[in-house]
Amino acid sequence: MHFVNHSWNVLEFLYYLSPPVLVVIAIIGLKSIKHTKDQIKLVSEELGLAKKQLIYQVEKDSAKTSIELTKYYIEEILPQLSKNTSLIKGSDYFREVTELDYNLFYDFNQGELFQIIQAKYKCQPMEVFKKIEHIKRCMNETLNETIYIEKDGEKIGIIEMPYKILLNKIEYFCMNFTTSVADEETVYRAIHQTFLAHMRHLYFPIALENTHPKDKLYNNIIELYQKWKTRDRKLEEEYSQAVEEQHKAVNSIGHNGKKVSSPI
Repeated sequence: MHFVNHSWNVLEFLYYLSPPVLVVIAIIGLKSIKHTKDQIKLVSEELGLAKKQLIYQVEKDSAKTSIELTKYYIEEILPQLSKNTSLIKGSDYFREVTELDYNLFYDFNQGELFQIIQAKYKCQPMEVFKKIEHIKRCMNETLNETIYIEKDGEKIGIIEMPYKILLNKIEYFCMNFTTSVADEETVYRAIHQTFLAHMRHLYFPIALENTHPKDKLYNNIIELYQKWKTRDRKLEEEYSQAVEEQHKAVNSIGHNGKKVSSPI
């Protein structure tokens, strides 16, 4: 009987004690949850800051690389491109390449070249092939160099293709931008005009090399050319539209500064 009374007293004590205990446990739990949320927020802010710092560093490194590549283009590539242009000016090859509509240059392959020539001269496929062969001969006569060496008392001519060495350098230059190692937008305004112009002069050597999509050469040159050509055309259209709107605005204003109705 004494044991039963004691047990009852203990249970009764626990009954009255349980609400405060639960409240205390709840408060501790809420504080723990708040602490965890604060920790998560702090970690999130630290991660956000680390991400911003990483992005800043990547952009800084990319900008630095872009500047170095611009210097490489101006000092190493551009002089050779200018020399190449001087070499071909006045030649049959230069006449052939400049007669074509460079706005159609895009994929830089034989299929595209075939279509461009066929559209230009309105000729049959056989005549197109003959035209391509003619252009190829003109290109080889103009762009190739013959180096003579002596062997066993005789001079032997070795044909070299310096334009291929040049194209390999340009491919390396472009690869840095197509793979996002450097920021192409950083250098676009500085060099895009010379780049696009000289690549048009080298359209034939690149297109003639590319007979099949799976074995395509100079992919990075082509990709950067396409991107800059598209951007250049878009900016040119925006500029033309702005000039046209400005002319309309000027023509709609009278000598006294008041707008007048159009005579049309």
